Amino acid sequence: MTKMAKYFKETLGKLRETALESLERNEAKNRTDDGSESTYQFVSALVINLSISLVALGLFSFLRPRLKQIYSPRQLLLDVMFPLGKLPHSFFAWVIPAFMANDDDVFYYAGIDALVYIRFMRLCVKISLVIMPYGIAVLLPLNYFGGEGLHGLERVALSNIKHESSKVWAHVVPAWFYTFIICYLLYEEWKMYIIYRQEYLSCGKGHQYAVLVRDLPVKFQNEQSMKSYLEELFPDQIEDVIMIEDLKKWQALIEKHDSLVWKLELSKAIYNLTGQRPTHRSHPCGTEFDSITQHERDLTKLQSKLEDEMNQEHTTLPCAFIIFRSLRVATTAVQVAWDNYSLNMNITPAPQITDVIWGNLGVGLWRRKFSTGLVYAAIFALVFFWSLPVGFISSLISLDNIAKVAPWLEAVLSYSNFVRGLIEGVLSSLTLWVFFAVLPLILERLAKLEGLASQSEVDKSVLGKLFIFVIVNQFLFLSAGTAVLSQFKEILRKPEEIPQYLALSLPAQATFFICYIMLRGLTGTSLELLRIFYLIIIPIKRKWFCHTPREDEAAWRPPHAMYDRLYKDHLFILIVGISYSVLAPLITPFVVLYFGFGYIAWMHQVLCVYIPVYSTGGRMWPIVFNRIIAGMIVFHLLMTGVLSLKESFIAAGFMLPLPVITILFFLFIQQHCLKPSMYLSINMASGLAEASPRFLQEVAQSYVRNNRLPSTYGLSSSPMNGGDYAYENEDRSTEITPSHSIGGSCRSEELV
Repeated sequence: MTKMAKYFKETLGKLRETALESLERNEAKNRTDDGSESTYQFVSALVINLSISLVALGLFSFLRPRLKQIYSPRQLLLDVMFPLGKLPHSFFAWVIPAFMANDDDVFYYAGIDALVYIRFMRLCVKISLVIMPYGIAVLLPLNYFGGEGLHGLERVALSNIKHESSKVWAHVVPAWFYTFIICYLLYEEWKMYIIYRQEYLSCGKGHQYAVLVRDLPVKFQNEQSMKSYLEELFPDQIEDVIMIEDLKKWQALIEKHDSLVWKLELSKAIYNLTGQRPTHRSHPCGTEFDSITQHERDLTKLQSKLEDEMNQEHTTLPCAFIIFRSLRVATTAVQVAWDNYSLNMNITPAPQITDVIWGNLGVGLWRRKFSTGLVYAAIFALVFFWSLPVGFISSLISLDNIAKVAPWLEAVLSYSNFVRGLIEGVLSSLTLWVFFAVLPLILERLAKLEGLASQSEVDKSVLGKLFIFVIVNQFLFLSAGTAVLSQFKEILRKPEEIPQYLALSLPAQATFFICYIMLRGLTGTSLELLRIFYLIIIPIKRKWFCHTPREDEAAWRPPHAMYDRLYKDHLFILIVGISYSVLAPLITPFVVLYFGFGYIAWMHQVLCVYIPVYSTGGRMWPIVFNRIIAGMIVFHLLMTGVLSLKESFIAAGFMLPLPVITILFFLFIQQHCLKPSMYLSINMASGLAEASPRFLQEVAQSYVRNNRLPSTYGLSSSPMNGGDYAYENEDRSTEITPSHSIGGSCRSEELV
């Protein structure tokens, strides 16, 4: 133990010395740099990312028509598919959906979440096309002849403009122009979002007739008193009241039942394949059992336990699902106060069955508030401490430093500058990617501790928290923090010159961001299309680990698209693109490439690959909009700061109204667009037919988790089981033949 501690201490000491030497080396480079290093990194990153992308795209185009379980699983699993889903076998036929599919197609066949995501990607393409022409045609040559005497890629950035130069006014004009154009595009996006959101809310899905009520007072924690209370509030409009019970034991039995069903099916498959009945032991030294006989016996016993548990009285939790007879009343119910005490009951639209986090429904109001406070304290600490390892590891990303920790890499030091730039340029971007890839897993766990009722609420919470890291750690720290680290000792000696260092260094960080955008846009997107992980894992699982039809289908069934993670990545690139469109306009073509290629790729993925398990109802868009506004304000403040550092104080003063204008635009949207998008309008609800009693009873029973027993030898369809097959028993708007019109019903057969 002592030797191990000594070893780790020596290793950390070496890393510390290496980091300090790296700072000194960076300072020396900054004093003597002729710009060649940044150019080498840029060119090498372009070469390697373009090469990987071309190979991956070629392989994907070749394999796509041959491996449908990997590249078109949606078309094989859903009864009704996107008409263009059966794409021709030609090499580039996969780009067809991006140019042929319209918004109605995406809405009806992939769902509103996919539509909101695709329209966001299209919005980003428009924004990137707006910011590119002026930057390339005007700012790039203006910066090149700025007179500061910089070299390499820094020469075409705002860093190369002399202090107090009148040329900075050419950078103020596009900041105003971009702000107004982006606000206009956002407003147009809101108008379309409201249309499709209202269409979604009028679909008549089962959960839209239900309301979730949490924090019920003790006097209402039984079905009869709750029904009497509701009949007074909404006479003749209550179809049913489903009180939520504590069913932990039932859930454990269901999970055990389904596990045994899988084992039984596997045992029978082995018997059919080999002709020999498989055996197993309950523990290494236990009695050997015939697997088929034992699993059947265990399932029979478990069935009796399930019957007994089903008939037991269970503790009622302080929450209930209320089923209304019309969408109009259900919509009204979530918008009005039910009593005079705001802390008594929490009333929200009910989530889909597959979306509910049943274990969180019993968490009380004050516990939720306390947990939320603790979670945000943890987030604050995590934001601060996350910068330390990122900065430390980033300081080590050079072959000289890595070779000191890993001596076997010393031979690489003799390679040419191009090869070294190739390795270092990719390593820095890849390190950042890996560090921030694990964050969503941590934040999702923290979000669930807040007591949120549904996975869609967790996803929204994760996106909001991820954006804090995007702004603070990924953007501001990498922009300003790296600039400070590169001149650390000089700043300590002459702290009064910090503004000059920042004025030169902030725009110069564009080289790193360009390399990162190339990594995510070229390599990342092409590997997403290739589905490289599944291309390797699925054949292995199907060949050696899948023995039953159910196991085989589960092996290649695609996961749902994790939109919270996707939005985080795209928001980061969008904010970098907007902020650096004026500071370093060379970045703009790569932003166009990132979103253009991403739009084509993800249109294919949402229509041909991913299958939604639950829906947020498109409610990610208001969160995304708020973050775009925050990104624009960061852009304005960054421009104001850089112009001030350039001692162009009048030009900096002309930037100050822009954050105010942006905030006023944000308030306008909150006032006039947010509420119409939250709830179904009474006008639309009044024109809808009432649902049949049979359908409403099916909705009510779907929220009763122990309303029926699974068959003895069949898998449970219980949504709490959370398995791959739970979604198959829920209504799927993506599988309904559409009317192909905004005014048409997307689930007409659910209504009478």
